[in-house]
Amino acid sequence: LAKGCLTLVIFDFPEAARKARGAFRSFLKTAGFQQKQLSVWISQKDVLNELRSLIQLLKIEKWADVYLIEN
Repeated sequence: LAKGCLTLVIFDFPEAARKARGAFRSFLKTAGFQQKQLSVWISQKDVLNELRSLIQLLKIEKWADVYLIEN
């Protein structure tokens, strides 16, 4: 990971997907992400591609976005 870069995850699950939202938050916490706001999480690791693949696998693309950003 380039110095000064972060992996940023932003998500907005509908209330009907409450269990999926909770499971996703739990996963992010376990994976070492830090919560900045309720649905905004960051990691100092470059896990952009892995997280995008997971989001596609879980079919939650319409609710979750991942970015690599400069700090």
